[in-house]
Amino acid sequence: MNDRTKTAAQAIRAALKSELSANSKKVSVRIDRYSMGSAIHVEIKDASMKFAEVHAIASAYEEVRRCEISGDILSGGNMYVSVGWSHGARGERAARHVDAVKEAMQGAGAHGGFYDVSSARGVSVVTDGVGGFQLFKGGAAGMHVNTAETAAAIVADYVDELAAA
Repeated sequence: MNDRTKTAAQAIRAALKSELSANSKKVSVRIDRYSMGSAIHVEIKDASMKFAEVHAIASAYEEVRRCEISGDILSGGNMYVSVGWSHGARGERAARHVDAVKEAMQGAGAHGGFYDVSSARGVSVVTDGVGGFQLFKGGAAGMHVNTAETAAAIVADYVDELAAA
C-alpha cells in the first residue's frame, strides 16, 4: 500500500490548521485509493472559509505525471486533489444572493432584457425564451439556470473568484 497519499492528506490537514485555523469541523480531508493512483478530497464545511486559500494549500500536494512531449496525463501513480464545498456550506453561501437573484429574474421575466444581480458586480440575468434564464457573469457567455437557488450558488462562486483576483 502506498503511504504517500496518507502522508499528503496529513500534511494538507496540518497546513490548513496552521495557516487557516481550519479544524475538522471546518474542512474534511479524505483519501481514495484505486488500482492506478489515488485521490485526496477536501470538502469545505464552513461557508466563511475562502475557497481560493483552501485550494492553494491543498492543490500544492497534487502529483500528476505528464508526457514531456504531448502534455497528456500518464496513467499510473497519479495523486489527484479536489476541493469543493459541502452541501450545507454551498446552500449557506447561496442564501446570501438568493433575494438579489430572484429580483433580477423577476425583472428579466416581466420586462425582458438584462437585469443586474445587485449582490454581485458583473452578473446579469436574462430570460432565455423557453421558461428559464441565462446567467451572465463578467461578460462571459451565459449558462442556463432554472431556479434562483442554482443561480445564487453560481453567483456565490463568482463573487469568491472576484475577491481572490
